[in-house]
Amino acid sequence: MKQTPFLARRLSDAHIILYYRTGRNVLSAREMLLTPYTIGSVTPLIQTPAPCTDLSIINDTERIHILYIVRNMFRTQVVYQYKHTIAISTPRILWEDTNCENCLAYQENGRLILMWTANGQPFRCISENGGASFGAVERYMEKFPAYCIKGELLGANDAALNAAECYGNGQHGFLPAVFAPSPLPEAPKAAKQAEEDDYSKAYTALQASHKKQIEEFSVLLEQRSDEIAAVNARWKTQLEKMEQELSALRMENAQLRQSSLPEQAEKES
Repeated sequence: MKQTPFLARRLSDAHIILYYRTGRNVLSAREMLLTPYTIGSVTPLIQTPAPCTDLSIINDTERIHILYIVRNMFRTQVVYQYKHTIAISTPRILWEDTNCENCLAYQENGRLILMWTANGQPFRCISENGGASFGAVERYMEKFPAYCIKGELLGANDAALNAAECYGNGQHGFLPAVFAPSPLPEAPKAAKQAEEDDYSKAYTALQASHKKQIEEFSVLLEQRSDEIAAVNARWKTQLEKMEQELSALRMENAQLRQSSLPEQAEKES
C-alpha cells in the first residue's frame, strides 16, 4: 500500500469510519458498523491538487481537521483543510519542498498542532483557535527520531492526547516517539534522566518480547522440521514400495510376452 494512504477511526465500539484515497486525487470516507455488520457508501471528502501520499485526520466537537501531503513531478506540498458540517475550508499550503512526508495532526491543551518531515527534518505549525489561523512554521528542535516512521495507535480512545497516530523510531525497534511538555528549568537533568530511564525500560521490554518471540518461532520451526522429515520418510517408503511393485509388474508383463510368442507364431503359420 505504499503511496496509498488510509486511516481507520473508531467512533464507538461498533462504529468505524475509514478515510482513504479513491482514484488519484480524491480523499473519501466510508462508515462501517460492526454489529450488525453494515458498510456504507463512499463519500468524497476533498479533492487534492495532486496525488495524496500521506494524510492525518482528527475530529473534535466542531471540525474534522485534515492534514495531507500531495506530490507532483517536481515538489511536494503540506496542505491543511477542515470540514465543518458540510462546508470545506480553502486549502492552506503550510510548506513546500522537494520531499515532504510523515504528516501528523494532534491536539494538546486546546491547541491544534501539525507536524511533518521535509528531507528528514521535522517541522511543526500551531493553531491556537482550532485551525482558523496558524502561527509561523518552525523547525522542531526537541528530541526526534533520526529514522522516522509513522504508525497508528491501537486502542487510543482514552489517550491523553487527541491523536490516533504517532511517530516511531525505526533505529530502536520502532518505539513510539512521545512528545511531552518541555521539562521545568529548575530540574532539566532530572527530567532528562527520567525520560532516558523510561526509554531504556521500554526498549528492554521490547527486546525481551522479541527474544521470547524468536524462541517460540525456533521451537515451532524445529517441530515443523521434524514433521516435514517424518512426512518425507513416509513418502520415500511409499515411493520405494511403488517402484518395487512397478518393477514386478514389468517382469510379469515381459514373461507373459515371452510365453505368448510360440502360440502367436503357430497361429500365423
